[in-house]
Amino acid sequence: KLKDLKFNIPEFIVLDKSELLKHVSEEKLANKTATELQRTIEDIELKDELLKHINKSFDNASDKTFAVRSSAVNEDGGEFSFAGQYESYLYVKLEDVPKFVKKVWCSNFSERVIAYHKSNNIERQNGIAVIIQEMIDPEVSGVAFGINPNTGEVRSKVINSVYGVGEGIVSGELNADSFIINSTKTESNIADKEQMAKKDASGKIKFVDLPEELKNKASLSEQNIMAISKLLDDLNPIMGGPQDIEFALKNDELFLLQSRPITAVYKETKPAENRSNRIIWDNSNIVESYPGVTTPLTFSYILNAYSQVYEQLADIFGVSKKKISANKYTFEHMIGLINGRVY
Repeated sequence: KLKDLKFNIPEFIVLDKSELLKHVSEEKLANKTATELQRTIEDIELKDELLKHINKSFDNASDKTFAVRSSAVNEDGGEFSFAGQYESYLYVKLEDVPKFVKKVWCSNFSERVIAYHKSNNIERQNGIAVIIQEMIDPEVSGVAFGINPNTGEVRSKVINSVYGVGEGIVSGELNADSFIINSTKTESNIADKEQMAKKDASGKIKFVDLPEELKNKASLSEQNIMAISKLLDDLNPIMGGPQDIEFALKNDELFLLQSRPITAVYKETKPAENRSNRIIWDNSNIVESYPGVTTPLTFSYILNAYSQVYEQLADIFGVSKKKISANKYTFEHMIGLINGRVY
C-alpha cells in the first residue's frame, strides 16, 4: 500500500503465505513435532527458483544485501501480537536468501510459537509470508510517532534516532536522541552517545565506538526532523490515524521502512481542550513495589492485577455493579508505564 502511494521505500518482494505449501502439502505439516516440521522445511529445494525471481525483481541483485523478514498471518492482531515469536534476518547476501527464507518458515513451527498457539487457544496457521527487501546501510536510523506515545498529546510528534543501523534503538541497547515536535517548537534531547550499530565485513551487526565528534552531536538535522514530521503528517490521513514508523537516512535521503497504527493510544486520546480534567502521574507509593525499570511483561501482569483487585475492593465496599462498570476505564488504567517506569 505504501509503495503504491509512492512513499520512498526500499525495493522489496513478498513471498505469499501460500509459497511454503507449494513445496510441502498440508498433510505433511500436520501432526508433527517442531523438530520434524523444521527438518521437513530444511529439505526443501528452493535455491534456483527463488534466486531467479530475485534477480528478475532487483537491479544488480548480486551487489545488494537483503532483509529477510517474517510477516505472519496472525501477527500484530488486535488481541495477540506474537511479538518476538518469529525470526527476521538483516544483511543477507543474495546466495544466502533461500537458506534464510527457510529459517523464517521454520520459525513458524518453533516450539515457542506452537506453545503460544496452544496457550491462547489460537488455530495454527501453516502459512507465513516472507518479505525480501533491499537493505539500506544507513548513517542514521530511528522510530517516530504521529502523536506523543508518552503523554497521548495529539498535537505532539516524537522522533527517536541513533547513528547507524536501527537494531540499536529497537533493542534499547543504545542511547537515542529524542525530538518532540509541537506546533510552535521542537524540543531536542541530545543523548550522550557512545556507540553505534554497524555491519561488519561478514554482514553481521555489531556495536562499535562512535567517532568522538559525533558523541554529543544531534543525529538529525533540522531539515531531517522536518522531513520526518511531514512524513508522519502525510501518513496520518492515508493510513486512518497516527502512525508508528521506522525510518533510515542514507546520504540525507529519507527511507520509510515500515508503518503501523498507534491504535491503543489514539483511541484513548482527546484534544486538550476537550478533556474534563488533567491526569498527573505519580510514583511516590508504587515505587516501593516497582523501583527502577519495569519490563513490559511485568507491567502487563500488574496492570491486569490492579484492575481486578480494585474492582473487587469497590464491590466489597458496596459500590454498585453499575457504577463499577461505568468506571471500568479508570480501573483498567490505574497504572501507567512511562519511559520504563511504573506510575
